[in-house]
Amino acid sequence: MDTKSLENIIKYALDNTNVVNLDSVYEKGKLYNKFIMSFHGLELPLVADDLEGTPLNSMSNTVLHTKLVFRLDLKEDKIKEEQASFWFLYDINCIYHKIDFDIDKPADLKDKIREVFLSNDFGKDIKNLSIFAFNAPSSSIADYLSKIGVTDLVVSEVIYNPKRVMFPCEETLFDFDITVNNISIEMSFRKKHSKKYIFLFKLPSGIYEYEEDNTEQVAQKVGNYLNTLKEKLV
Repeated sequence: MDTKSLENIIKYALDNTNVVNLDSVYEKGKLYNKFIMSFHGLELPLVADDLEGTPLNSMSNTVLHTKLVFRLDLKEDKIKEEQASFWFLYDINCIYHKIDFDIDKPADLKDKIREVFLSNDFGKDIKNLSIFAFNAPSSSIADYLSKIGVTDLVVSEVIYNPKRVMFPCEETLFDFDITVNNISIEMSFRKKHSKKYIFLFKLPSGIYEYEEDNTEQVAQKVGNYLNTLKEKLV
């Protein structure tokens, strides 16, 4: 199976998918070459075959970010029978999971790729960030601010807008455009080392960085940071 066939199968597997950003890269190596596809903001609409016998909570699955990685033979530059596997980025801490498929059955590869997204079998960081990004984040932040009695902040828009599509997993950065009190600001999120997370806010008045221990309740965290920064929103 060559890279052209591989690309066609992937496109078929993700037909009608909405993606914020998508890129692919071909990397040469000493033991094998790699074909990598990087996805940001992928929304996979469910079809009839997906619904049969599968417990689902909505009519689409959304994933903030993942990658599919295929190893290719050095000489012929294609997948061989003994290499009939691919890896997907399970979480933002560079953990990949391996999936085997039948190289003689393109439909099997298509089904395995769809299953990665349908099963939502990702790590907690990708899941938490996906929930924040694709479940009305501006409303979630606004509800939290209202709950804690903050009335002088109006968060009208939060959009996932990755500035880079392809990068090493240890340099993964998630970028959001936020409109608060009619002022446009940028927020970036990244993982620092193995246990720390950085929220970086770019305001007209400067750049402000905060450190967290986890990715739980992202909307509440962002709301607290915006409340702390509101005097600088000028």
